[in-house]
Amino acid sequence: MIVRLIDFWAQRSARERRMIAIMLAIAVPLLLWLLIAGPVTAALTEAKDRQAEAVARHGRIVARIDAIERGGAPDAARPRIGALDLFVAEAASQRGLTIDSNVAQGPDAVAIGIAHARPEAIVDWLAEFERQGIVIEDMTMTANPDASIALDARLSRSGT
Repeated sequence: MIVRLIDFWAQRSARERRMIAIMLAIAVPLLLWLLIAGPVTAALTEAKDRQAEAVARHGRIVARIDAIERGGAPDAARPRIGALDLFVAEAASQRGLTIDSNVAQGPDAVAIGIAHARPEAIVDWLAEFERQGIVIEDMTMTANPDASIALDARLSRSGT
């Protein structure tokens, strides 16, 4: 292969060699940029953006958890709630969330499932329940490929 390149180069005139050298001097850096540097730079920028978004989301979630741990509204200020499964369904529709499963487990408990939702929307929604005296007894959040999450949870009124 190298012998063929040497023969190819030897068969060219001085003018052709100069033109090929200029062409390679332009093409090689351009190809390196297009094939390596461009995609790497784009990937790094995207990763930095995703990391900044994740840090901001983490901060919002930690702030919500701190607010929940400090306590919600006093019992007198909490609204009266009827059947918990209906209350949860109504609260979800008000927030624009779609509940895929909503199974009452007695008058004071409900098991819910949401297949796709924004993490911030779910955290805000669950924090509102905590402020109203509804306890999250069991919860599983799973990341979906589209940056949404799936939620399976069991909610109950305080003291049940």
